[in-house]
Amino acid sequence: MAFLLEEEDNREVLEAALSFVDEFGEARRPLSPQDPRERNSTLASPAFRDNKASRQATKNERRRQLRHAGVYGNPNRARNERRREIAGLRKQLEKLQLDLQTLQTRRGEIEARQPTEESTDSAPQLPSMWQQVATQQRRQRSEAEGENVRLKLAVQRQQKMADDLKSLLQRKARQLSNECASLIANTSRNSIVNIVEVRVDLGDFQQLFRHLEAARQEVDAVFAANGLANMVATPSDIHIREGDDGKYLEAFSNKLLAFRLQAVTEALWSHFKSLEKHAGNGSLYQKAEKVRTVRMAHAS
Repeated sequence: MAFLLEEEDNREVLEAALSFVDEFGEARRPLSPQDPRERNSTLASPAFRDNKASRQATKNERRRQLRHAGVYGNPNRARNERRREIAGLRKQLEKLQLDLQTLQTRRGEIEARQPTEESTDSAPQLPSMWQQVATQQRRQRSEAEGENVRLKLAVQRQQKMADDLKSLLQRKARQLSNECASLIANTSRNSIVNIVEVRVDLGDFQQLFRHLEAARQEVDAVFAANGLANMVATPSDIHIREGDDGKYLEAFSNKLLAFRLQAVTEALWSHFKSLEKHAGNGSLYQKAEKVRTVRMAHAS
């Protein structure tokens, strides 16, 4: 039963296909040829000639208007259009290549940045205010480092200049000492100094006290002039000053002792009152006592 139904369906399909082919053949069948005399009469008719003349006149009028507007027929128009089309396609190809390179670069950056973003997503983001503070502190730190470098170079230059001046002064001092050594060697080593009688009343010591006070005032004046009177640090410096005899060089050194003033005074007095040394030139001396005069003979 199923086989019979299938045969009937196939038969219907075949009949429909044959009928479609017949209809298509009738549509493609050429029309009957026209009689040559009828065709010639149609071409020779006044209506056909007027229609052709009107079309030619319209075409000529259009050409005239185009020439008047400055548009002329170009025999190479098709070739130029193809060239323009090829140039446009080339530009479009270059643009597409640039877009492709840009997309590839962005893709690489995104892939490279993705692990970093994943690692930083867990960390808390700093507020913009703290970022500005950090940027300002970083800028101040860089400026301070630059200023420190500049000051360090300036200190090094000043230290080098001071060292050169110190060596020059030391060399000049040694030269002066060598020049004065010959004069000191030629002087007499035996000298007699007359001093006041010491075995008298205390009133005779007033003159010595006046000399001592004058010497102390001179020392205070020197200390006040070079700044040692109020100096707390322990520097060694050299100044160029101008006096009555012209300019002179003044070198001084200040040292602080970790002792009381009274203890230092007693130690200095115990040192310089000894009979075995002399504070001036380090020579040994001895005293000779007479009735009215005490003579001090210096011996080498």
